[in-house]
Amino acid sequence: MMKAKYHLSIFLIALFAGLMGFVTDVGAKKTSTYSIRIGGVQVTSKNASNITGPHITGKVSFDINTRTLTLNNATIDGGDISSIFYYYPGNGKMNPPDGIIIRLQGNNTLKSRVEEAIYANASLRITGGGSLTIESGNMAISVGYRHKNDLNLTIDGCTLTANRGIYVKGSLQINNSNVHVKCPNDSHLFNALNINLSGCKIVRPVRGKIKCYNGTRYTVVTESGQLCGEIRISTGSDPEQPAKFTLTPSELNVDANYHHQTVELSCDEQFEVTRLDNLDWAIIVSNKPGMHYSQTHRIVIHKNTGAERTGTITFKTTEGEATLHVTQEAKSTAPPTLTLTPTTLTFAASGGASQSVAVKSSVEGWGVKLKDRTQDWLTVTPDAAAKTVTVTVKPNTGTKKRSAEVEVVSDAGLTRSF
Repeated sequence: MMKAKYHLSIFLIALFAGLMGFVTDVGAKKTSTYSIRIGGVQVTSKNASNITGPHITGKVSFDINTRTLTLNNATIDGGDISSIFYYYPGNGKMNPPDGIIIRLQGNNTLKSRVEEAIYANASLRITGGGSLTIESGNMAISVGYRHKNDLNLTIDGCTLTANRGIYVKGSLQINNSNVHVKCPNDSHLFNALNINLSGCKIVRPVRGKIKCYNGTRYTVVTESGQLCGEIRISTGSDPEQPAKFTLTPSELNVDANYHHQTVELSCDEQFEVTRLDNLDWAIIVSNKPGMHYSQTHRIVIHKNTGAERTGTITFKTTEGEATLHVTQEAKSTAPPTLTLTPTTLTFAASGGASQSVAVKSSVEGWGVKLKDRTQDWLTVTPDAAAKTVTVTVKPNTGTKKRSAEVEVVSDAGLTRSF
């Protein structure tokens, strides 16, 4: 009996020692450092299950076994650095080495003022069914490293909105996703070795297409091949709202005379005017090609010699149509009139202040001239907007009075003098 107790004691002591050794081994397990920084926080095996930091809200975690970075209703503010930085360390060995997956759960936001919001030196896949909004002062996403052309970006089954472009050293693959990238100042919002879409299509620019722009790189352009400041890829689950056009002025109402008018066409989306349907008597004579948010057009309206006339000028653009209604009054049957008030101006010998004559004309156009153009001691300045003629005289250093006659001539052929 004593021998049995002795062997039992030895067994328990050995078991206890073994357990202590196991605990010691676990406690001494080395912390692995991964080649990922989130909002400036280095990701390791120690913090991977719950990555926190002063610029991270929501839930962020990383699983090395599946190479998956999960964002769960997270906001990451990188400040002057990237929000998500997947990089080659100093020893040149990435961990993990073959790319990572970013899984989106809920609504997530990445911010970066200076660097790319997402910067990856290996392939990247963004998936998960959630949404990601990127606010960046540089590119939204950059995937690449030196000479490696096989570093790809896949956007799969999610919604991504960005205020800057996306650069991929290799291929850009978009599957069953809604992607909206808008930055008027960027020339190539997508920049990749090739671009492929599956289960979604380009809806903006309207009839936009994927095009090679320098022999090797691809982007999205307008129907006419112009670079654009907005790209929208849609699965159809995200209903597209029509572009909203505004004309200033909203319509033109003019008298029967010949006119030069300007109108501004603006839109909440970039557009290009592809065709103009003018009137026989009202014609747009200026149209700058290319993509714009706002464009000023000059319109010539010919003199009306008949009854009142109305019509519509149509702007046909890459984003839809806008119409301008034009009305021109009938030719006046009343005789034209032209009156001046006052008809006499008197100045002191010293010259004195300028004086003005009011012009009232039944027709819009009129001009002024000196009857004797050799009289250089006075200056006349017409102001069509104010409907006045201003007269300025030089001091009279002679001993005799002097006088001059100024003629006002209307476009109707009437002449009045003062």
